[in-house]
Amino acid sequence: WLALAMEFDETAKLGPPWATAISELIASDEVDKALAAAKDAFLRCVSTSDGKGKVAALHALAKVHLCRHELQDAFEIAERALAELHKSPDDAMEGSIMHTIAKASAALYRFQDADEFAKEALRIFQGSGSRVGEAALLATMAGMSLRRDRRQDALKVAKQSLAMFRECGERDGEAHALHAMARANMAMRRYEDAMRDANQVLGIYEGGGGAAVHRHSRALLVVADVRAAMGEHEEAVEAASRAVELLDGVSRVAQA
Repeated sequence: WLALAMEFDETAKLGPPWATAISELIASDEVDKALAAAKDAFLRCVSTSDGKGKVAALHALAKVHLCRHELQDAFEIAERALAELHKSPDDAMEGSIMHTIAKASAALYRFQDADEFAKEALRIFQGSGSRVGEAALLATMAGMSLRRDRRQDALKVAKQSLAMFRECGERDGEAHALHAMARANMAMRRYEDAMRDANQVLGIYEGGGGAAVHRHSRALLVVADVRAAMGEHEEAVEAASRAVELLDGVSRVAQA
């Protein structure tokens, strides 16, 4: 896949302001800045004996390493966050950390571990009534099924995720689930369905500012992937070129 995953962070709106800011940096592909901010937050929380803040900072570090494809680091840091959390339990955070460990495990092809952490995270989200967390986890489980070539299962679970995100009014979550659906439909060579999914992702972010510009560019890359799979190479290049132009525009503004 040319396109980066349309990732959704179920904790982005729940943590302290600095954690939300780190999530925004990740969403804007500014992973180096996110890494520096997470390290600073961790040191600050350690110096002030802020136990919950320390857990949130470790989790933020794990998510940054996951985005950088430093998978073993992401796994180990998330496990450390989980161990620290046991000193001051928090169901919502526990479910989210287990979700991150499941993602890292799946990316490392440790599917049994991924299944166990995903099931436990799902139990926690359902028990705490976190529909957004449950929807995000279902999208991850769809990706896990696709990695194992369980295409029908992937599509079914991705559709469940989409319905739940729509119930919650989470547009970024919708895009995440739609991207999972597009991947599953492409794997089954249902290119028209995949194109419809990709265009829906595009419609969510067209014309937006801030992090939405980066997500718009990713959505264009999803469209490019589907076009290429359909043999429409000129259209694929056009969509990819538009994505590059968007990001170039962001860079020029940042440098001005």
